[in-house]
Amino acid sequence: MKHIFISHTGHDSDIADRLYNDLKDVGHDIRIDLKELTLGDDTIDFMNEAIADAHTVLIIFSEHTESAVWQRKEINAAVWNETAQDGGKVIVVKVGNATLPPLLGPKTYGSLDPSQYKSTLQRLCSEIVSAPSATSVVGEALSENSTNPFWRVRAEYFEEMPVLMAQAFSPPVSGTFSNWEEMLPCFLEGSRGTGKTMLLLSLRARILAARTMTPDLQLRSKKGLAELFGIFIRLGRGAICNAGFNTTDGHLKDEVDKTDIIQLSDLFSQEFYLCIIESLISEIIACMNEGHISLDSNSQSDLATSLVKCVCGSSERLIDCDELLDHFAKMHEALSDFIRRKFIYRESPRVPFTHVDIKLFKRVVSLVRRHVTILKKSQFTILLDEYENLLDYQKLVVNSLVKFGPPDFSVKVARKAGTIETSATNAGQELQEKHDYTRIPLIYSVEDDEDFGRYLKLLDNMVRRTLSSHKMKELGLSELLPADDSQELSYENQLEEILTLHRIGIDEFNGLTPQKQKAQISYYREAAIYRYLYGTPGRRTKKRFSGHRDLAFVSSGVIRYFQEIVGMAYHLKQNSDPNVDPIASKHQTEAVYIVSDHNLSMLSKNVEELGESLKYFLLDLGDCLRQKLLKHTSEPEAGRIAIRDPELLSNDQFTLLKRLIHTGVKEGVFQTVEGRPGIRPKHVEDPQPVEINIARIYAPTLQISPRLRWTTPFLCSELAGLLSSNDRRKTKLEIIERVIGKKKNKKEKKSNEQQGTLFKDEDE
Repeated sequence: MKHIFISHTGHDSDIADRLYNDLKDVGHDIRIDLKELTLGDDTIDFMNEAIADAHTVLIIFSEHTESAVWQRKEINAAVWNETAQDGGKVIVVKVGNATLPPLLGPKTYGSLDPSQYKSTLQRLCSEIVSAPSATSVVGEALSENSTNPFWRVRAEYFEEMPVLMAQAFSPPVSGTFSNWEEMLPCFLEGSRGTGKTMLLLSLRARILAARTMTPDLQLRSKKGLAELFGIFIRLGRGAICNAGFNTTDGHLKDEVDKTDIIQLSDLFSQEFYLCIIESLISEIIACMNEGHISLDSNSQSDLATSLVKCVCGSSERLIDCDELLDHFAKMHEALSDFIRRKFIYRESPRVPFTHVDIKLFKRVVSLVRRHVTILKKSQFTILLDEYENLLDYQKLVVNSLVKFGPPDFSVKVARKAGTIETSATNAGQELQEKHDYTRIPLIYSVEDDEDFGRYLKLLDNMVRRTLSSHKMKELGLSELLPADDSQELSYENQLEEILTLHRIGIDEFNGLTPQKQKAQISYYREAAIYRYLYGTPGRRTKKRFSGHRDLAFVSSGVIRYFQEIVGMAYHLKQNSDPNVDPIASKHQTEAVYIVSDHNLSMLSKNVEELGESLKYFLLDLGDCLRQKLLKHTSEPEAGRIAIRDPELLSNDQFTLLKRLIHTGVKEGVFQTVEGRPGIRPKHVEDPQPVEINIARIYAPTLQISPRLRWTTPFLCSELAGLLSSNDRRKTKLEIIERVIGKKKNKKEKKSNEQQGTLFKDEDE
């Protein structure tokens, strides 16, 4: 909940505008129709969203309120949201001598008449205090300045603790990762937060060297610097030349001709290989500073001098490797200057003389082996992160590196999954042969027992190593996050919901054999709990998430989600009782809901272009699936979305929907077993259902079940309707009527819309 919503009539717009400005001036975030609605906008959608997300609903009540249909709807919705949904607080301020309904009387804070306006404003400012957002709570819990051992949830936070990085995130060299430390190139594929960067960094030279410093015999037995030397490069757009061109969907603007593309490819190739050589030298310097590589002054001078001659064509005698990096910086400057003058200002500058390519890099590797004894037989490995940020012509350069690097060096590449192309195309153009590389999907399937077991083992190791590195008592996953064995819902309440789901009476149920009774209860137990907790207006009790298996399951097989949950749970435990080792069930549950809400709200910030649309698309899907959970009589837990006509996604009218699905998978909002949607059926004439799952981390906030047991079919036209500001509300109601398996009658519709009213709508 993030803002104050001001409800007013059109006659009171002036006083509402004044109050809006005064509250905004003291730092409150305000939503009001005067500032946001224009002719033709969907008033109902605005009202629903503004009230649902408000920590305070401020009602300006005047003599005009009784006849103002829309304000009366807002008041009814706000009061119902506060009482039945534990929503934002309702506050009333009067204008004039209007008579208040009895229910609103105790909520009156003062009058906005001129003589009382200032004192009322002061009272509002002193008493309206917004509840901290989930994101601010997570920010506090995972702050670098906190004493929380689990605050590190991003790879870069581990740079000052290479030993912990080596211990916690070095994968077992078996199964999926059997080729991880070998020469065969690998493409790591996963959505945001799946540990791609951490896995790449686990092979970085300075991290590999840290293995020898750990007491872990298994880690010490794995490859060290003498066997493997990893060079890490982040391929962030702009960090490496794109000549200042804007792009759309990975393609250059139309005005760039073929000649320019050829030149750009060559320039990128030179700068790219120069970056690799720079990173190699920087890694050697880092290892020398940390005592992992020993070179005396003469040896370092010989290395730098031989490399400056090889790369720059200079016969200058250098003192050390830092001087060598200065020469490389000048080469970068020359390339950047040429790019700006040639492609931005359209001048005709002289082409800088460079010959940095894959052959040159192989000579550099050979020289390093000759001068650095410990690396004489080491396998050089280039670690490339954020491959998806490259433009198409840049990917061709990287792909040639992947294909032609061995046996001189290997390449490991990380990219976000989520492409709508086939696996062969985007995993690397010109990399069609299976022997060129191996794919490693990084999303663990929490529904596959074997895969889930590997995920739990990884999380257990991460938790143990993290606690140990902070000199704390080493606890395993099940010890730190014990399950609550108490019954969440009484047998009688469970049975009541289960009988409704089975559509049988108690006598018929009692007539079943004990085995069949047990099977039916087990089959629908979880769904019954959700229906009981969320199905009655005013109850709004949170579903319990307790125990390491529960938390790992709801994390959707994504490492960062689990890191955030355990970090948040530890923070809540620490604030409540820092002397207790295990984290109580109530703190585990609260952490899950906070992290779920945080990740939903952060979509607007994490996703550059479609974040806001993706967020509300997800909320709308959640509304539909929640109604199915509460009202469908046989398949309530149906969070798997099946697109029945996927071939239509290639049509222009569904371009936005296709991009949204693509982005959603890439950002981890939607998942499939391997993290990629197959939205191209084999035969257009016979379209195959395509399933994308809502990531389980969003289930608590959406109030749906994370157990995706059944599918809910959608047509492209329905999903696209949810993206239309004009059709969104109508489409959502139609979907809900369809997925719950019946159509509401007029009485049900009116009841759902009003949710209990203070005013009688005589004019409707």
